[in-house]
Amino acid sequence: MKTLLVAMLALLLLGASNKTNYNILHVRDGEELFINERYYYKIYDQIILEDDSSIVLGKNVITFDLTANRASVGEDVEISIDYDSSDGKDGKMGRHTFGRDRAGDCANGYSGESGKSGSDGANGPNINLAFTFTSLGYLEVDASGGDGGDGGNGGDGMSGTKGDCSSMCTGGNGGSGGAGGNGGDGGNGGDVVIKYRFLNGGSIGAIDVFNDAGRAGKPGSGGYGAVGGAGKNCTWKRYSKGQPGRNGSSGSPGSSGTDGSYRSIKLRS
Repeated sequence: MKTLLVAMLALLLLGASNKTNYNILHVRDGEELFINERYYYKIYDQIILEDDSSIVLGKNVITFDLTANRASVGEDVEISIDYDSSDGKDGKMGRHTFGRDRAGDCANGYSGESGKSGSDGANGPNINLAFTFTSLGYLEVDASGGDGGDGGNGGDGMSGTKGDCSSMCTGGNGGSGGAGGNGGDGGNGGDVVIKYRFLNGGSIGAIDVFNDAGRAGKPGSGGYGAVGGAGKNCTWKRYSKGQPGRNGSSGSPGSSGTDGSYRSIKLRS
């Protein structure tokens, strides 16, 4: 399991003139550097990302801009979104009411509760890298949008109670099913720009970029309507049974996000 390093780094203003030079950024083998600043702009004299290290960008990150005058990147290195927080949460299911007690005859059943909507997926961050590589193994850059959460299903309704002679009433109507919750929207993929050069003699590996749109959340299903209460045959009249409740309507699906753009620019050595 990767060791978590929480980076408490100062917020800098936009623009290259406002960037601050730093000496070295070193993420060791198997370590994880977590960044959650909205706007991150840093220039380092040297960056060392050892094998199996990662820089994880929290869902608050809008722009991640990293420049290295010398960059050594090992194998299986990642600069990626935080997979644990980028996806939207599923909506809660509405409560059923069929198990609840309703005193007395001829009473209508309670309706099931509606399901909650899923939350939206986070947008992927815009990532700008400018590296002069002394060595490159394998680097994966992931700025994908998070998936939308699925809507919760509606709860089932409660049955009506039976008709009654002394009260001279028909059976109660069944409760309707609750509506399903709406699916959340998928997040947009972030735009990625990688500017690079290799120093003479530097090893050349590979970089893969992922910035796909997040999937739309699925809608929740409506709950089932319950049966009406039984009718009653009385000496002077028959009281009819109650009407069944309606099934709840399904929610609406969320919208998919849009894919981000990608540009790779080879700088002059």
